[in-house]
Amino acid sequence: MNNCLITSIEYITATLPGTMICDAVEVRPFNIEIAFLIKETQLHFNELIKGNSDIDMRSGLMRFDNVVLTPLLIQVNNNPSMTYQIWFNYHESEYVKQYFDYLATQEILYLLFFTNDYAQVITVNNSLQLGFKLHLHQLKNKIPWSIADFEHAKSKLLNRYPTTISLWNGLKKTPKGDLFIKEEANLGRTSKQ
Repeated sequence: MNNCLITSIEYITATLPGTMICDAVEVRPFNIEIAFLIKETQLHFNELIKGNSDIDMRSGLMRFDNVVLTPLLIQVNNNPSMTYQIWFNYHESEYVKQYFDYLATQEILYLLFFTNDYAQVITVNNSLQLGFKLHLHQLKNKIPWSIADFEHAKSKLLNRYPTTISLWNGLKKTPKGDLFIKEEANLGRTSKQ
């Protein structure tokens, strides 16, 4: 019997540098936690393993029409070329809803960096914990949207923020844990003045 499923590690090692995915992993027996798997070039990986890397994270809620998107970004050493993004669709599945719960409660986050030949695990304090508690509060009672609506909204927002660093700059830090709620319903529309 062929197994068509691939693991997150198989996926991330086969993908392009700069890619980040999220998965629930067993860090100790019967202890599931969120980890971010990141593919990187050997040059950036070497910079990372020198130690004392400065890890910064941002997340927020961005609304387009009736869809609320949740980008999460991680930046290493204030380096724009080491800034990674992932977009969460809260209504995609129960797994994604669990990710939000983990991100709202988990005190430590696991960052797993991969090259074609090596891997490195970095643990960081979860500076997004309060932000995700607020995200959950905002999202739990929202009427679900379709995956097609989510993808349409995401494409509109990516037109507004075409690079990872432009999105990073758009998500300004706040004292409440990087919460950013932005109305984007007029994206792509012009108004006469």
